[in-house]
Amino acid sequence: MAEGPRDAPAPAEPGSPDAEALGALLANAPQVLDALDTAITFWDSTLHCVWSNLAGAALQSRSREALIGASAAEILGADRLQALMPHIEAAMRGEMVEIETQRLRQGRRRYSRVKGLPRRLPDGRIDGFVVLTTDVTEEHEMREAARELAASEAKFRALADSLPVGVYQSDARARNIYTNQRWQEIAGLTFEQSLGDGWRAGVHPDDREAVFGHWRETAAAGGEFEMAIRLVRPDGTVRQVVGRGRALRADDGTITGYVGTNEDVTDRLAAERALLESRAALVRSNEAQRLLYEQTPAMLHGIDPEGRLVSVSDRWLTTLGWQRREVLGRPAVDFLTPGSRDAVLAEYLPRLWRGGREDRLSLQMQRRDGTVMDVLLSAVVQYDEAGRPVRALAVTEDVTTLLDRAAQLRREQAARAELERQAAELARLASERREMLDLLAHEVRQPLNNASAAIESAAAMLAGQGGDQGAAARLVRAQRVLAEVQQHVDNTLAMSTLLVASPTVPEEEADIDTVVAVALAELPHDERARVTVRRQTPARTALMDSALVRLALRNLLGNAIRHTAPGTPVTVLVSDSDAPLALLIDVIDEGAGLPAELRSHLFERGARVRHRDGRESHGLGLFIAHRALKAQGGDLRLLYTGPAGTALRLVLPQGHAG
Repeated sequence: MAEGPRDAPAPAEPGSPDAEALGALLANAPQVLDALDTAITFWDSTLHCVWSNLAGAALQSRSREALIGASAAEILGADRLQALMPHIEAAMRGEMVEIETQRLRQGRRRYSRVKGLPRRLPDGRIDGFVVLTTDVTEEHEMREAARELAASEAKFRALADSLPVGVYQSDARARNIYTNQRWQEIAGLTFEQSLGDGWRAGVHPDDREAVFGHWRETAAAGGEFEMAIRLVRPDGTVRQVVGRGRALRADDGTITGYVGTNEDVTDRLAAERALLESRAALVRSNEAQRLLYEQTPAMLHGIDPEGRLVSVSDRWLTTLGWQRREVLGRPAVDFLTPGSRDAVLAEYLPRLWRGGREDRLSLQMQRRDGTVMDVLLSAVVQYDEAGRPVRALAVTEDVTTLLDRAAQLRREQAARAELERQAAELARLASERREMLDLLAHEVRQPLNNASAAIESAAAMLAGQGGDQGAAARLVRAQRVLAEVQQHVDNTLAMSTLLVASPTVPEEEADIDTVVAVALAELPHDERARVTVRRQTPARTALMDSALVRLALRNLLGNAIRHTAPGTPVTVLVSDSDAPLALLIDVIDEGAGLPAELRSHLFERGARVRHRDGRESHGLGLFIAHRALKAQGGDLRLLYTGPAGTALRLVLPQGHAG
């Protein structure tokens, strides 16, 4: 076992109980530290690990034996070590350091709280430091979730308080659990007073039986509640309210509560009542008042208890196309469509004479030329001194244009839905096209793969039997040509798919080493030895479209081999980055670099590239590699090029940073 932590406390007097307890504690210290979830590592002044518990080794994805003795640069990498160096120097000065770090582990961002403590010798010198690393990912995510929940609730309350109507939410027994500010203003209650059953006491005594009975019937049926209610505030004032509500249901259909609104219509009803009453007064007044009534810019008319027209305004006449002498004395229902006429005679007129008023009835009137107009009609009854109804005065609002606009909106919505359906059908056809391309790719690639394997087997057999060297060379040449054909077929099929595909972020992880190995296996057999794979990340899997990444990597490797002299080394470097969170795959060659005139349009289709053997190609491989990375939200970049070589980087995003 590796040596445990140093700088233990000075031992107590031999034979004392304290000495025995301390000895037992020190003897078990490594086991105790190994049992902790906190990663603990000890470092000397040369930045080499001298001890680690099991959690510390697991954090670095190493065994304890491999971790102890390793340098910080080897474990962390040069970039990460440079970023942490100010904190390391502070610990070496004797300061306690505490920071929070982020790392990508198995495709997920992990957060850690890191403490650095100086290690002091008995003479006070500092010969290293201790690092305590605690995983706080769940704590971080809970804080983020709490902040999002608080922000969402604050947004909801701000929105609710800005509404011009009262909003409430109640439980299954109709006890309020939330009201907005407008609801409280209407009821004259504080927020605390509005909760529970407090709202029931505010219903006017004369209305309670009808209101509570209607509520119970609606709740039992699970329907929507809507009713005019009078509320009595604590100061005795009465407000006219239109209450609405609907049930909230659980997944099994049971009612868990209700939500709804209260709209204060007191002022509006008072204004309408005042308007109707003032117009009624004008009818009872002298001729001047009658002329004023008739010439008012609104559709007004009056009827007697038998429903005959006794007065109409000029606007009423011009809107419907009649003369006054042609309509006075006729039943008012003569100017309605058959459906509206039946409803008025059977329901609305009896209810008007019985209750004294009707508000905003939706009807249809017929003009003299036969055209139909949609209206909203409100009426109030005028009584004599004995309380008998004398006449009813009505105001009519033409809403034909509004309804036409609503119908047009519905038509536009239907057209939009049809466009969305057509878009979905186009997407389906595109999907079928991709499936056909995949099938075609398989049908074309399989014979090529079989031919390549047969040629490789023949070449090996010929070499093993000491056969003709010229024939062996021709087999190698045939294998190279077949590999190029196979690559061109793959690129052509990939391009036909990528040109119609929409960018899609991958949702599944792929094994990084497998993708790299498959791309290498597709190179000519005698060229594979030129490629060296280096890793600078412990990650084994990453979010990617493995087929597209393999294709892009194979194209980059093929270009690196074709554009460099035989035997020139090519390196594949796999690493990652924290900001932004991404997997990086670099393809680095030691060739002569790219021509200056090519660099500005390197990833464009049709960019011509000259091979070292004098042949010229159209640069389709780089174009497809670039599109393959863009199709999954990534990127292909030229890091550098020159006499010392060229480096291209595949960037594969791994989600959003926290």
